[in-house]
Amino acid sequence: MNIPESVFPGIYQKMEQNKALCPSWDLCNHIADVAMQANNSELVFYALEFMARWIRRGQTERPQVLLSVDEGLLVSVLATAGRTYSSKLLDASWSFLKSSLRQKKIPNPESCLAKIYAYSSLGNLPKAFGTLRELEASYSSADNEALEDLFSPF
Repeated sequence: MNIPESVFPGIYQKMEQNKALCPSWDLCNHIADVAMQANNSELVFYALEFMARWIRRGQTERPQVLLSVDEGLLVSVLATAGRTYSSKLLDASWSFLKSSLRQKKIPNPESCLAKIYAYSSLGNLPKAFGTLRELEASYSSADNEALEDLFSPF
């Protein structure tokens, strides 16, 4: 809803000032954790948005401060996206994970499984199977026995 400037003088300036507000990094993590426990996908999304602001701010600093989010937190966010049927949170958390890994490593199998769960919860089976194919392609050549158990149906 667009409110004309004449109705509330200075409202747009105040809104721009409020956009600059950002909780601390630790508080963002705490907000995300509490919001996931309450299955509040919107609040989790906003916590990720604030974390993204911190990451962007760190990249512009000299010297750079490279912040990244723990992959375990993002697995929990993906699970929350599945429980709350939030495609917006699913897309945001997966892109956040990919950028946090900085294309230097592939996501853990648990992350891919959480993404598959979220897509299947949303009823998007083609994307769930696409993610499964990506997982198989990424980890099929690994020699680790634990990864063999990942693909075993039993």
